[in-house]
Amino acid sequence: RWDLHLHSPGTKLSSGYGVVNDEAWDKYLTILEQSEVKVFGITDYFSLDGYRETVRRYSEKFPNGEKIFFPNVELRLTESVSNDARNVHTHILFDNDQAVCTPEKLDQVLADLETHITRNGANLRCSELSSQSDFESATVSISELQKVLKKVFGKTEPYLIITAANNDGLRGVNTKSARSLSISDELDKVSHAFFGSSKNTDHFLDSSRYENDESADEKPVFCGSDAHSFNDLD
Repeated sequence: RWDLHLHSPGTKLSSGYGVVNDEAWDKYLTILEQSEVKVFGITDYFSLDGYRETVRRYSEKFPNGEKIFFPNVELRLTESVSNDARNVHTHILFDNDQAVCTPEKLDQVLADLETHITRNGANLRCSELSSQSDFESATVSISELQKVLKKVFGKTEPYLIITAANNDGLRGVNTKSARSLSISDELDKVSHAFFGSSKNTDHFLDSSRYENDESADEKPVFCGSDAHSFNDLD
């Protein structure tokens, strides 16, 4: 069993783990170690901090542990498709092989990826977000994301773009808006997979799901806990 979408203590937004200290981290890592889940996608917003801290602490606490971790960067896109103008969330799940995705390349992605926020006449990069307000308000465009990933990794593509299906995702599209439907289709085309549930499976396996006559690729749906607290982990 894999859970490719869960957050760690200190995640940049909506952390429900309480005070982030050694005790909280020990509790978190013990839960992961005792879980039947073998592979985790450790998620943080616009950041790799949660993933890196989890891997560091896990290797110290369980030096013989066999759990596997992948870095998952969650991004709020500038694009919106819903009636209430919620921004779509997408994730970049990177290869955890440091020979393929070196720490330097991962850092470069965040250093090059511009948000819509400007300060002193320049766009803030993801690596420059610092305040709670920054993380709550930042968005990135899907075209900018594609450009940066191609610049850093070229044709190798050691990552998956996994977009939300429900809530902050594509299935909440405003079906009365041609613009929203078109944007949803374009985000679908860019995505390798989707975070959702079994109720989304048929839709993303339907090759006729696009608004025009273009045939859509069949794509998988992954179910993740999106845990933000110890209660979520339970």
